[in-house]
Amino acid sequence: EEELRRHNRAWRVAVESDGRRVLRQCLGAWCSWSRAQREGRELRAQQDETRRKMAALLAAASSGRLADHATTDPPEQSQSPTQPRAMQPAVECADSDLGRTPSAPVPGSAGSQWVSEPREAWQVT
Repeated sequence: EEELRRHNRAWRVAVESDGRRVLRQCLGAWCSWSRAQREGRELRAQQDETRRKMAALLAAASSGRLADHATTDPPEQSQSPTQPRAMQPAVECADSDLGRTPSAPVPGSAGSQWVSEPREAWQVT
């Protein structure tokens, strides 16, 4: 009878231990899924913002407003420390040392020219 009690107790301990293991495994899987969903939402939000800013940039470029922005002071370019690393430029272009970018010909001018323009779409808005 004592042996049977020890056996039942060991069986209960094993079942409880296995239950905790399964719960830990499920929690880990859920945390991973939840993180992936959150990161996906953040990425989609960043992509939407980038699309909106690029549309604003293209609209400004097509209406000739970029030349007006080139003559005024560009907006402050401060990035908060909480801004995701994905928003920072991964590669610097060779033109970044010059602070200029090649642009399309300005209407009414002969040929193309170098115009100091905002490098990022968010600088236009």
